[in-house]
Amino acid sequence: MIGAWHRFRNLSSRQRRDFFRALYLLPLAGAVLRVRDYRSVQRSLALHREQKRGSADDASARWQEARGAAHMVHAASRYGLAKGNCLSRSLALCWLLQRRGIVAELRVGGKKSGDAFEAHAWVEVAGVVVNDGEDVGNDFASFDAPATREMLEGK
Repeated sequence: MIGAWHRFRNLSSRQRRDFFRALYLLPLAGAVLRVRDYRSVQRSLALHREQKRGSADDASARWQEARGAAHMVHAASRYGLAKGNCLSRSLALCWLLQRRGIVAELRVGGKKSGDAFEAHAWVEVAGVVVNDGEDVGNDFASFDAPATREMLEGK
């Protein structure tokens, strides 16, 4: 625990704010997902998308900012009371990023694994995954994208 405290003290003020915001956004996301259906959550996210205008350098900076925020959401889920699942963590991250004017896309996908169906959620900024592995889109077919034969066969 002392190591975690030292790491926390070394965070920037923005990282600390993101951590504390994530601490309350995670249980809020979980509660919203229990009382509202996924489509209404998606529509609500779409209504609040406003992208900052800027150069390619700005886009790179926004992506780095998004990665940093994703790291703080992960830390809050690890050390906070609300651990959340991939969907609530991704929803909390989307809210955090959209508040800053960063267009964040909540993606949900699925795959067949043996006889079971698995679902997963992640966030993309400008088509690049920020809170998961870069190849998550290869492993899980986004529900707004076609499934590949390998995904359907569980390979």
